[in-house]
Amino acid sequence: MGSGPLIGRARELADIDERLQAARLVTVVGPGGVGKTALAWAAGEALAPGYPLGVRYIDLTRIDDPNAVPGTVAAQLGFDSFDALIGSPVDQPLLLVIDNCEHLLDATADTVVRLLAACQQPSVIATSRAPLEVPGESIVSLAPLPRPTADDPAASPSVQLFLARCRESGAAVGDHDLDAVAELCRQLDGLPLALELAAARARTMSVAEISERLADSVDVLARPRFRGDPRHRSLADTIGWSYDLLSPEAAALLERLSVFVGPFLADAAAAVAPIEHADAEFDDTFDELVTASLIVADTRAAPTRYRLLDTVRSFARDRLARRGDTAVAYDRFVDHVGARVRSQLAGAAVRWRSDLMRDLIDSFDDIAEALRWCIAHDSSPRRAHQVCSALWAVVHQAHADDIVDLMRRLTERFPDRGSRGGVQALAVRATAEYITGNPRTALDLVEPLAGRTEADLPSVMVHRILGQARSAVGDRTGSIAAFRAGAEMAMSLGMVAMAQELEVAAAVVAADTGDLAAALDVVAAVVARADADGSELSRSWARTVHAWLLARLDPAAADAAATAALAEARHAAYPIAIAVNQRTQAYARLLLGDCAGAARTLSRLLDDLLGRGALANARVLVDATAAVAHTAGHPAAPTLAATARALPITTLASSQFELVPLGPSGERALPRREVFAVVRGVLDELISDPPAAPGQATGREGNVRVRGAMCEFEFAGRRVTVRRSKGIADIVRLLGAGGAELSAVELADAGIEQASTGELLDASARRAYEERIRDLQAEIDQAEHDNDYTRMYRAQVELDQLVEHLTAALGRGGRRRRSADTAERARSAVTHRVRSAIRHLDHSHPALARHLEHAVQTGTYCSYRPEQPVAWTVDVAG
Repeated sequence: MGSGPLIGRARELADIDERLQAARLVTVVGPGGVGKTALAWAAGEALAPGYPLGVRYIDLTRIDDPNAVPGTVAAQLGFDSFDALIGSPVDQPLLLVIDNCEHLLDATADTVVRLLAACQQPSVIATSRAPLEVPGESIVSLAPLPRPTADDPAASPSVQLFLARCRESGAAVGDHDLDAVAELCRQLDGLPLALELAAARARTMSVAEISERLADSVDVLARPRFRGDPRHRSLADTIGWSYDLLSPEAAALLERLSVFVGPFLADAAAAVAPIEHADAEFDDTFDELVTASLIVADTRAAPTRYRLLDTVRSFARDRLARRGDTAVAYDRFVDHVGARVRSQLAGAAVRWRSDLMRDLIDSFDDIAEALRWCIAHDSSPRRAHQVCSALWAVVHQAHADDIVDLMRRLTERFPDRGSRGGVQALAVRATAEYITGNPRTALDLVEPLAGRTEADLPSVMVHRILGQARSAVGDRTGSIAAFRAGAEMAMSLGMVAMAQELEVAAAVVAADTGDLAAALDVVAAVVARADADGSELSRSWARTVHAWLLARLDPAAADAAATAALAEARHAAYPIAIAVNQRTQAYARLLLGDCAGAARTLSRLLDDLLGRGALANARVLVDATAAVAHTAGHPAAPTLAATARALPITTLASSQFELVPLGPSGERALPRREVFAVVRGVLDELISDPPAAPGQATGREGNVRVRGAMCEFEFAGRRVTVRRSKGIADIVRLLGAGGAELSAVELADAGIEQASTGELLDASARRAYEERIRDLQAEIDQAEHDNDYTRMYRAQVELDQLVEHLTAALGRGGRRRRSADTAERARSAVTHRVRSAIRHLDHSHPALARHLEHAVQTGTYCSYRPEQPVAWTVDVAG
């Protein structure tokens, strides 16, 4: 994919936009190098204004393991696990662009199906060489750019693309070369990647020379009897030709770079280079690859990141394997990752620098790939243990699903409990199990190591997870003992930051047993020491915990302390500290009698958790909401209390929450995917919709603002934006009608009423449908045999549409249906889409959905008639 503007794809962009109005999944399919990624990214940028939560891009070239797809999707969207992603409803539409699905097709299809089934708002644009083959998928088949015509070659998009890329590279190609350019574009079948690679050579060769060289080349990837799409041949020829023109050093470096599954830095490229270069020599070699368009540079952030396109990476990996250097390249890659992990963690046990987590999370793709290689190929666990040492910190922030899977595979492949590395690996896995809600599994892994006498980092890590897991299962005495032993050991080793964290953890659990004053003193002392040491994250966490403990003694002082600690946590970008401080504020305000203020604070906490996809931390929200609901007499309080008690404890600051006694609850806990939506509805009611006194009008107002494809509702103190579906449009018209009845025919825009028109499909039409279906099936079989995927996709789309039409026209057993009259069709359609829209709103604005459920009547005639009057302002434009 080139860096310039998209050329020649206006129709496809409009097609994607149109399809997303009716479908939530649009898959762009086509051969490698046809421009699927460029089109999807351009579509995301063009459609972004219609999605209030914006556009998120997910690149699956980063992984090769099908089991890693759900976790990768979640992590690149900012969620700590896939369960968190599908369990966290969002209030406003979001567009996901999932790029390069073909090598993990089944896993991606399953992930997308689960995502769309669980979450109502996201729409997805996927790119793949083959369709995902899932229900509701709408397929855009992307062909190469049109070949130039003889009468007007300058108008050809393929010619325009080639000339644009030549200008960008400084090549002196202009109108005088138009005929030669047109011939080259025909030769390359208009394939965008092939055109861009050829343009990269136009600085050193004439267009005619490029064309002549390509005419003589052979397909370096093809088998002797190549029967694939000739466009694939053109791309392989072009990559192979570009590769053949490289210097030997650049060709060897390109092959080595294929070990990177995601973006990489220049120093990482140097680390896997086949020979030791002087800096200037390596820079020249690396620049040669960038200049040849075989490496894509992303300069949007510093430092510049580089990547290989999937097609180029596949080519380079094939060449690397032919040379027999795959193991050598991966060995250098694993050694580089291990060295980088050691560098990143250097000094971390003494002082937590604020950018440590960011660096580790940015390195996760490489860490995971290196770990997969070690598990599959190493005979010794040494390197795997070294690489995985960073994951105990990463798992608290992101990639929980991936890390659990990796660590299970590692500990099963190398069941080592005796060495330092083996103990550390078990501690990492146990931490991942704890974070993902399996504290008893964590205990089973590390309890046998509790008596380990060696004073080293693995022993400290064991004591840390022992304390966390024991507390989670209710063993507070054992938890305190583990934390204190770990803190003492860490201090003896000079691991000051680790010691401070464990001291604070022991104090939190001790406070839960009643030793509150001593716990406050311990945490205050840690604050002072961390401040003196310049350990920003240690100080922030200790101040956060101090404010939480203070809420039990002095709510007013706790509110002030949490407000100050919250500002510090936001400055340090410390997510869990941000959440705990908001929870402390809510409890303090509740204890001070400000129930609405507590609910408003929890609403902000809910927004923060949803913003980073932190379902794992749901307990810090649900327990406080249960307390506020109980105090306000809300009927959902018992259910919320039961839910809070059932949710996993992933931070010790949520281990004791009943500062407001809630009593026993016989209610069943909510399913995890419903938790945030129910909490949102309860908080909305507690903030803005209190019960009216008997005989008192509510005086409520509502606003609707429609702009293009989006509709914004404001009701009960909450604003939400949704896509303007037909059901939403019906609701807007009813709200604007002021209680007047509207016929279903009018809402459905069905026109003049008509009586039944008889059979929907006569015998001759049915035979024509069936004959065309047979033709298409034969065409698909032949296209698949010929590897002509573009023709196959187009025929499949037409076949699917015909089958859908035929099925709709036939009843059970193939009997022909008769059309109902217009009024009946309109009544059925409007009722279905209005009720569907209300169910959709329930995920983003439960209070509004409940109101509409009772106030909107549907049938032959429809109306909006609430029990208590609501003054609606309706503003429709476009």
